[in-house]
Parts: sequence; structure tokens; C-alpha cells
Amino acid sequence: MRRLNSIRYRLTVATVASVWLFGLLLGLAARSWIERDLRASLRTFARHEAHEFTSALGDAKSPAEVLAKRDLLDRLFPEEGVVSLDVWSTDEEMVVAYPSSGAALRAWPSGLREALAGREPWEELTLPGHPSALRTAAPISIEGQARWVVVASVRTDRVAKSLRRFTRSYLIGLVVFVVLSAGGAYLLVGRALQPVRSLVTTAERLVTESDPHGRLDLPQEGSELAELVTLINGLLARAEETVARLRRFTAHAGHELRTPLSRMRGEVELALRSGSKAQGVAALHGVLEEIDAQRNVIDALLQLAHSGEPIDLSQQDPLDLSALAEEIGEEAQHLPESEGRTIVLDVQPGLSVLGLRPLIARALWNLLHNAMAYSVPEGRVNLSVSREGKLVVAQVQNTPAAGLPPLSEDLFEPFARAEAASGIRSEGHGLGLALTRAIALRHGGKLVGGNHPDGRVWVRLELPAN
Repeated sequence: MRRLNSIRYRLTVATVASVWLFGLLLGLAARSWIERDLRASLRTFARHEAHEFTSALGDAKSPAEVLAKRDLLDRLFPEEGVVSLDVWSTDEEMVVAYPSSGAALRAWPSGLREALAGREPWEELTLPGHPSALRTAAPISIEGQARWVVVASVRTDRVAKSLRRFTRSYLIGLVVFVVLSAGGAYLLVGRALQPVRSLVTTAERLVTESDPHGRLDLPQEGSELAELVTLINGLLARAEETVARLRRFTAHAGHELRTPLSRMRGEVELALRSGSKAQGVAALHGVLEEIDAQRNVIDALLQLAHSGEPIDLSQQDPLDLSALAEEIGEEAQHLPESEGRTIVLDVQPGLSVLGLRPLIARALWNLLHNAMAYSVPEGRVNLSVSREGKLVVAQVQNTPAAGLPPLSEDLFEPFARAEAASGIRSEGHGLGLALTRAIALRHGGKLVGGNHPDGRVWVRLELPAN
């Protein structure tokens, strides 16, 4: 069954079937053409015999004069291939018949009338002693008046024999040609599939050796496999990037979760050693705070884990993003990070999207929190909401603190922090932008960012408008 599903087998069978069908059609066409050509030759032969008889009769005007030329007529029959030669009068009476046996069985009144009317009649019939014959008639005029009609019949059984010989020879040749075509197609298809087998071998080696940096070799220029190899290499590169990102994510997640656990363990051990009830209560409060913080981290990680799964929004009511942005903007002004900083709102009213309010609100909170945490002291954070075509865009802009690197794609990765180079410390875990992008993707939107020439940073949350 596996062999029947192979491309080589299918292409070979398709080639054989095509050759066989084309050969049959060609054979039928050739047989029809040969048969038509043979019958045309027989008609020419019959017409020639009739004209010879016509010339032999000369100017005979009566049956007696025709019979007087019997010696001359006897020289024209028998002849190979000729079945019969008859002379009829215009009164539909047979004057001379060759051979004389069976003359009473031969009748030609309809053909005689057609011949006298200037047409050349043809008839296929079976005569005694002959399986098949072709008959025609030619009129004889004397002094401008039709006197006689010569009827000539020739054998057609040779046509059938010739056609049978042709059919037999052609079928034998076709079978041999199909067998050779099958062998040739099998070899040619195998040779054509050799690059595919080479790619499979290379791919198996990459899998066996677990080489994350391995790539398939590009085929020669012009090969149809070039696009496939390029696509596979692109997929391998993306897989390598995904694995590397997963390793970084796992390492960062382990660090972010292990550090609080160590801190909580230290506080608990310290409280136990002290034996103080007050210190024990303080340690428990500290553990609760760490638990709440880690629960937020785990919730963010779960959202990131589902970043590739779109949310079914068909049953959701429209969410007024304009009102939500104004509400969050006013509340964010009271965050500790906003001390000395001003949030400027530029929100077009009445803009709505389809989305889950808790997730969209969290995305806006993350953008404002990041902008305020990393802005220059006494700086301004701009939050605008506007419509651009089929999108509703929430954009946050701020002037970053000195020493921060420019906004880059790396900062959208989980656990990425921008404060390392500037010495700024944040209470966050580096999940804000990554989580916001995941929320945008799940809502059919996207999160992008960049740097203005004047040093300001912008981040856009783009969502489909309702």
C-alpha cells in the first residue's frame, strides 16, 4: 500500500495511462484514415474498370451490337480484384454480365437512375462467393444520348484483411512502446526525485543529530524545490529562534520565581529563630505580599502561554475604549510612579472595540505604568486614542530617563528590562510589554513601538474597530 502511494509509482502509472490512451486514439485515427484511403483506392479501381468497359463498347447502339463486341469484352474479365462487370440498358435490362452465373440475382435499377442523373452511385453489398463488394456505375452516351450503363463491382475483403493486419501489428507495437515508456518513466521520475531524496536524507540527519543550526542545502538555480527548501530553512530558523526564546524564558521564569521563594524562606527562618510573635506576624505579611506578587506573575505567564490563541469575540458586547482609556488615565495619575509626572489625555470619544474589558484594561495599565516608571522626572506621558481606518489605536508617548537604551524589539520579550544600563530599578518583572502584546494578538490586533528623532518613545496598541 505504501508503494502504491509513492509519487514515483503514481507518476509512472500516469505516464503509462497517458501513453496507452494517446496510442489508442492515434491508432483509431490511423485505422480510420487507412480504411478511408483503401476504400478511396477501391472506388478509383472500380471507376477505372467501368471506364475500360465503356471504351470497349465504343458506339454500339443496340444490344446486338453490344453482343457483337463480346470477344473484346471477354478480354477485360476476369481481372484480379474484380467481382463482376455488367452492361445495362436505359430500360433497366441487363445486356451483358460477367460472370454470367448469378446474373439473375443482380439488380441495379436505383443505381442506374443515379448514374443517368449524372451522379456516381456507390453501394456495398454481398455477392455469391464473395464476402463483400463495392459497386459503382458509369453511363455511356452515344451521339449525346445515354444508351448504356456499365456496373463494376470490386472486392473489399482485402480492406478488412489489411485493417486486421494493421490493428494486430499496431497493438503489438503499442504494447512494446508502453512497456518501454513505463521503464523509461520509472527511471526518469526516480532521477527527477533524487533531489527530494537528498533533502529527506539531510533532514533526517539534522533530526538525528539534533543540530539546531543545521539547514538544508539550496538546490541548483532554477529548481522547483528552491522555494520549498527556502521555506523549510525559514521554518528551521524560526524553530531555532523559538527554542532559544523558550530557553531564555524558562531561565528568566525560574529566576523570577526562585528569588521570591528564597526571600520568603529567609524571612520565615529569621522569624522562627527570633521566637518573636511580632516578627512572625511581620514575616507572614511579607509572605502574603510575595504570594500576591507571584500570583500576578503566574497570571501573566498563563496569558503569555495563550498568546497564540485568539479569543472568540462574536458574543462580546462592544467595549468603549475611549471611556476605558480616560478612566485608566485618571486612575494612573495617582500611582506612585506618577509622582512629578503628568499624564496628558487626547482621546476621541465614542471609539469602541470588541474585547474583554479586564484584558484590555490591563494592557493600557501596563503601557502607562512602563511609560511613567521610565520617564524623565517632571516629564509628560501622552495617552491618545484615535481611529485610523479600520483600527482603533491607543498610543502612549514619553521621554525616557537618561541612560535608557532606545526601544527595541528585544524589550517586547518576556522578562526583558531596560533599566540595567541606566541603573534604574523597577519593581516589575519585565512582563509588561510582552503581556500587552499577547493581549493584542489574542484580540486580533498588534503592539508596536519605536523612537522619535527627538528621543521620545512611542508604543501603539492597535485593535480592530467595532
